[in-house]
Amino acid sequence: MSADKNSNGAHQNWKVVYVEEETYVVRRGEIGGKYGLRAGQPFFLMSKLSTGRVIDSLSGGTVTLENWSRGKASQQFFFDAKTRTIKSMQWKNKSLQISDNGKGHNLTLAKTTARWWQMWYFKNNQVVSERQLVWNIKDEKDDRGVKIDIAKSSPGAASQSWTIMYLDSLPTELRQGELNKDFGLLIGRPFHIKSKTQGGRYIDIPAYGGRQDQGSLVIKIPNGQIT
Repeated sequence: MSADKNSNGAHQNWKVVYVEEETYVVRRGEIGGKYGLRAGQPFFLMSKLSTGRVIDSLSGGTVTLENWSRGKASQQFFFDAKTRTIKSMQWKNKSLQISDNGKGHNLTLAKTTARWWQMWYFKNNQVVSERQLVWNIKDEKDDRGVKIDIAKSSPGAASQSWTIMYLDSLPTELRQGELNKDFGLLIGRPFHIKSKTQGGRYIDIPAYGGRQDQGSLVIKIPNGQIT
C-alpha cells in the first residue's frame, strides 16, 4: 500500500466509540435526550381525544385505538435506549414504525431495525418521527379499532395529541369494595341511585314488551329489582 500524501485529511481520521459508551448512554428510567421518553420504563400512549383510548398492537403488526386495559401487555410500550425505538412489551423484538419502511401512511409494529422510520421522540404532546411526521387519528374518529395514520404536524390538534402514562406512576389498583376517590364510588359494590326528592324514587331501566330499553331511564318507587 502506497503512502498518501494527504495523510492528515479528515477522510483518514477516525474515532473509536466503545459499544458500552454508545448503547448505554441513557440508563433505565432516565429521559433519553431529545426523545423525551424514560428508557426501559413501560408506558401507555393515550389519545387526548375525549374517550382517552390508547394505542394497541396486534400480532400481525396492526396498530389501532382501543379502550384502556391496565394489565394488557399489547397496549404497553417502552423506549429502548440502544435502538432509539419504541418497543412493544408484548413483542419485545418489535418496534412501532411508519409502514412500508417509511413509505407508507400508517403506524405499524414490525421487527426492530433501528432505521429512521422506527425512531420517534415525544415533544409538545406529539409523537414525532426523524422526518418531522407525527401520529394522527384521521378525521378525529375516536372509535375502537381505528388505525393511526402518519401526517404532517398540526400543533395543538387533538387528533395528534398524546399523553404518556408510565406504569410506575399509575395509582395502586383498587380492590373489591375499596373507595375510588376520583369517582366517589366503591369498587364492585352494587348500588341504587336514589333521588333526594321527597318521594325518594330510584333510577330504573324501563321494560317494554318484556325487554329492557337500554337507551332510556325513568324514576320509580323502590321495588327491589336489579333494573
